[in-house]
Amino acid sequence: MSDEQGGIEQKASDIADESVAKSGEIVEGAEQILGGDLKGGLAKILKAAGDIATGATEKGLEIAADVVSKAKKPTETEPTETE
Repeated sequence: MSDEQGGIEQKASDIADESVAKSGEIVEGAEQILGGDLKGGLAKILKAAGDIATGATEKGLEIAADVVSKAKKPTETEPTETE
């Protein structure tokens, strides 16, 4: 596996790890709601969902930038303008 591919896979893994960690906060928010704390529970759920979306977007943009960067690099098999 190339270093670039490994970097992309690591970033995708980071998205999954963060999502799993934040999902626990969503469950805690649901528990608060069931316990009668509607405002606190919803706030916790919305914050965790926002954190998941923000983190996934940031890492997704990094992955996209890596892919675009790689696509712009000429390979050794491509002829140059001087050839």
